[in-house]
Amino acid sequence: RIMQTMELTIKDKVYSFKAGIGFMTKANKTQFMVNEGIRVDVGLQLMVGGIMDGDVLALRDALVLMADGNPKATESIINGYLEDESTDIDALFEQVIDFFKTSNCTKKTVHKLEEEKAKREGKNQ
Repeated sequence: RIMQTMELTIKDKVYSFKAGIGFMTKANKTQFMVNEGIRVDVGLQLMVGGIMDGDVLALRDALVLMADGNPKATESIINGYLEDESTDIDALFEQVIDFFKTSNCTKKTVHKLEEEKAKREGKNQ
């Protein structure tokens, strides 16, 4: 079974996106924190959390890092797609989160973030 990909049609071209080990590695390297003198890469968690919270830049960064295949969606193609008034941005956020929920490499991160969010929202009531 081949790794699952997500496809987006942008200006009549189909682009594919993968949430695999390569994506995770690149995403994790985008942000880090130091915990007791040890560097901990937390980019993936922050990126997925940002997307769950509706952060368009986090969404853009994830799409850029997941871009795979030929033709490959460049940052400028993705920026244009996100800025296009005809793009249903809410549906795109949902599509990416759903994709992360099904990908072997990202589903645990999404599950953990959803649990943390539910706990926070439970305390705020």
